[in-house]
Amino acid sequence: MFTCLIRYEVNLEKIEEFKEYARTWIALIEKYGGKHHSYFIPGKPGSCFPEAKFSFPGLGIEGPANTAVALFSFQTVEA
Repeated sequence: MFTCLIRYEVNLEKIEEFKEYARTWIALIEKYGGKHHSYFIPGKPGSCFPEAKFSFPGLGIEGPANTAVALFSFQTVEA
């Protein structure tokens, strides 16, 4: 299996446009036999999220608030 991670810098003022972009890519990945695992997008200002905790204290840092990631896989690189 071949899994890709794509990192995006998102304009938080245009989060709805990014969601539409994401929906388009989900459909394309599935159309060509891939499995889309998820998009992970930043919350809106005022969203209530739990505080991030790291498995190894002192080794991690909180990431930027405008970063989104996508994960998707294909069975082979050729696919």
